Amino acid sequence: MKSNIGASVSPIPPMNPSIPRRRAKDAALRREAERYVSTAKDLLSGQITEDKIERCRHLLIKALGLDPCAPSGQALLVAAVALRATHHHRYRLPSGAPDPYLVFGLNPAVLTARDPAVIQSYYHQASDLLNRSLCSHPLDPCYPAFSHAARLVADAWAVLSDAHRKESLDSRFEKPPPPPQPLAPPTAQPGRGTSAATTIPSDVAHGRRAG
Repeated sequence: MKSNIGASVSPIPPMNPSIPRRRAKDAALRREAERYVSTAKDLLSGQITEDKIERCRHLLIKALGLDPCAPSGQALLVAAVALRATHHHRYRLPSGAPDPYLVFGLNPAVLTARDPAVIQSYYHQASDLLNRSLCSHPLDPCYPAFSHAARLVADAWAVLSDAHRKESLDSRFEKPPPPPQPLAPPTAQPGRGTSAATTIPSDVAHGRRAG
């Protein structure tokens, strides 16, 4: 199955395991980040629509750019990215489930995003953040969003941690072999004899003169 997912979907990973996260030193930046996070929480509370998810995601990316450790910021972004994947109707499994790579915020058109070690690292971080949020804030208005996202993350991991299912999914990005090129018909070359299509009169062949 061929896919052009990389051309039209550019999910932003919810986490980068190689970058240490520390709170911003500037108090003004921390306050601004917290305002973004607060607005994002309001968007993920109650009825969640595609527009709300997209706006929430952008706000959280801004917040974490200002303060990488803004309270609840990472967990909310993980949830927003996972929920966003449910709205990419063009990229679904045969079962109807969302593309598991998009649930993690990974672009499967990029080879490194399909690395099992990268996927496992993202899964553990996403699962840990969501489960801690579910355990710590059972009355949080965002609890349904966290719960839904946690199920999506678990289902995505079930697919990507299975070597056979992952291989089948990744086959979308394998380039098909080039079609065979037709052979050129033989042609006569000066001084190299005649082509297979040229016949020699029998009289000439036996050295006899015609007429």
